[in-house]
Amino acid sequence: FEPLPMSGNLSKLAFSLNRMRPSDLQITGIAPTPRVPENHWSKIPVFHASLSVLSKTYEYRISTGYVHDPTTQRIVWHVGGSNLDLEKIHQACQLLQGTHDFSAFQAAPRGPDDRRRRETQKTICTLSSIRIVEQQPLMLEGYFAGIDPPLRNFKFQVTGDRFLYKMVRLLVGACVAVGNQQLEVDDVQKALDNGSWEIPNDKDSRRKQFKCAPAHGLVLRHVDYGDDVVFDWQPLRDPDRNLH
Repeated sequence: FEPLPMSGNLSKLAFSLNRMRPSDLQITGIAPTPRVPENHWSKIPVFHASLSVLSKTYEYRISTGYVHDPTTQRIVWHVGGSNLDLEKIHQACQLLQGTHDFSAFQAAPRGPDDRRRRETQKTICTLSSIRIVEQQPLMLEGYFAGIDPPLRNFKFQVTGDRFLYKMVRLLVGACVAVGNQQLEVDDVQKALDNGSWEIPNDKDSRRKQFKCAPAHGLVLRHVDYGDDVVFDWQPLRDPDRNLH
């Protein structure tokens, strides 16, 4: 490992990184690399930010309705319409939960190197939870009193042990397509069983079509490393403290 700059002062390092960060990024805590117990389930002797993960939780926000909220257009996917069939989405989520081969829910390879890597990549993943919950619109005060808001906000929450490339976005896209009657719940089950969206026995080798959810609605909400990996979080340096 390379020695840390600033004589290993983590608070100063975090302060400096925040001065250099882009406007859409904020460092709120910093910790030294934790030690991994010898009997850790990952069998990796040192901590690894990805390979030591027990589970990850992603959130994806969508809205429906005949208007959209322009203040959230960069963080919410507005899917339009107002007749999203939540019952069918819940049914699709129940099918997706558990351990499956999610080959149908990964995007195309990114070039020849990625294609070669996938020849040995495992596509079995376990989703311990996938669900959709309704949220209050962020801008309730922007609507007229006594009139119901013309849009509804929802949040997908997906927790799993590992995820393939664009897997969460494809899961959300498929569920939205089910809710909009573009796909049937049975299509989701067939995709899990067959590892693809190809229509069986179709002479033109067509595939079921739906939109991959765009990236702007996706957030990595939580990473769980298990109780035996402990982070010693350090307070950030307050630059104003020295002014008093």
